[in-house]
Amino acid sequence: LHSLHQHEEGVYRVGWLPNSTKHFASGGEDSSLFVWDIHRVGAVQPPAEVTHGGGPPEIIFKHSGHRGSVQDLQWNPILPWVMGSVSEDASWAMGGG
Repeated sequence: LHSLHQHEEGVYRVGWLPNSTKHFASGGEDSSLFVWDIHRVGAVQPPAEVTHGGGPPEIIFKHSGHRGSVQDLQWNPILPWVMGSVSEDASWAMGGG
């Protein structure tokens, strides 16, 4: 059992990458969206990532483009690694590939 910590406030949505047992995304009240790789929990980080505040090794992507809390997120079921998210201020973001 392992606890994942990076959001600074509550988490509102979690979604698993289709056909993956190790990748998921989380979005929350802190306006951030993270993509996680649970197989990297406890991995040793390269010094450059630690120096530049890269976060824990299990975070493989951070999106900080929302101005309000992330209210929803959804992985594209057809295009791998493509997702959309929306925040409480009605802004939306799409990305991946």
